[in-house]
Amino acid sequence: MSLETNNTTVKPALKKTISIDDYKEESPDRKLIDMINHIHSVQSFENLLDLTSDWKLKDHQIDSIKYNGLTTYERLMSLVLLPSNAESRNEYAYIIKNQLERNNQHLQSILNTSPGTTINEKIIFGNPTPCSKVFLFDIDNCLYSKKLNIHMLMQIFIRKYFQYILKLDSYDVAKKLNEKYYKQYGLAIKGLINEHPDLKIDPIEYNSFVDDALPLHEIIKPDLELRETLLKIRKSGKFEKMWLFTNAYKSHALRCIVLLGIADLFDGLTFCDYEMVKELSCKPDPSCYLKMSKQVGLIGNTLEEKLQNCYFIDDSLRNLEMGVNLNMKNCILIDQDVTEPYLIEANEKGKTINVVGSFSDLETVFSDLF
Repeated sequence: MSLETNNTTVKPALKKTISIDDYKEESPDRKLIDMINHIHSVQSFENLLDLTSDWKLKDHQIDSIKYNGLTTYERLMSLVLLPSNAESRNEYAYIIKNQLERNNQHLQSILNTSPGTTINEKIIFGNPTPCSKVFLFDIDNCLYSKKLNIHMLMQIFIRKYFQYILKLDSYDVAKKLNEKYYKQYGLAIKGLINEHPDLKIDPIEYNSFVDDALPLHEIIKPDLELRETLLKIRKSGKFEKMWLFTNAYKSHALRCIVLLGIADLFDGLTFCDYEMVKELSCKPDPSCYLKMSKQVGLIGNTLEEKLQNCYFIDDSLRNLEMGVNLNMKNCILIDQDVTEPYLIEANEKGKTINVVGSFSDLETVFSDLF
């Protein structure tokens, strides 16, 4: 399409396009990564505070309010510095128990106090009514920004759990094992279960010690701009359902959308069901997309037919590549470091993945949805 202006043809600016092999995911805050990766070598809590004295709590959205004499940041660092012995493992379990209580108290205090903190009952009870058009939303680093560094906090909790359950001598060993299992299995818990069957690891306990123990209410705040964009999509009538599609367990997913103030805007949730240990599947495994299609109630004889009218936004290129391969209509990569939307050429010929920096960019890239 071109525009005629004073007998001059003006062509719309072409969106930048890159090869999928050229896409380089931006690393999270380098200073934060370096700090976490070297915490295990710090000999005392006092030295740790000196080492990181220039690390600004507010820059990372972690408050400086003291609880039992410690800020959130100090509590996290104390957790990492616990040595690996029987006494410390008991202390670790006690710390997690207290954090879970604080998290739950806060959640209960805000539930149902506004539309955005009221969970749509369809999410709780399921909503498999037949449909053909759905917008799928990832949660972590997608509905909330990766710049909150929640992923890095997750790594602290995951590695500490590795130390705890496997009785590892150091945080560094736990870190390397975590990275290995993530690359091999896509989820740390899958690696723990598959590689250590003798321990009979309880994935629900794992979730409690990791995702559920995160002090999310001190980091995630209601996002009115996000809510406005989601409401516009919902009111457009272009989709029969707006659906959450996450690799997290349901408790973490629900807590995130309540804290963001968008819990009433979704029609369902497909999550990684930690209770189904032997059938644990996650994105980008095709079986996870099949499970989602059944839970959504998508119409079609094949998975490709079911997904042909789906829009899917995620922060993981791997997950979106699978969406492209399975014939999704539009796959959208959200990367908060992006200042101008562009396209990635998918490996499947003729197909692309849109890259946006925020949900507000969707109004520009997909103006027909608003």
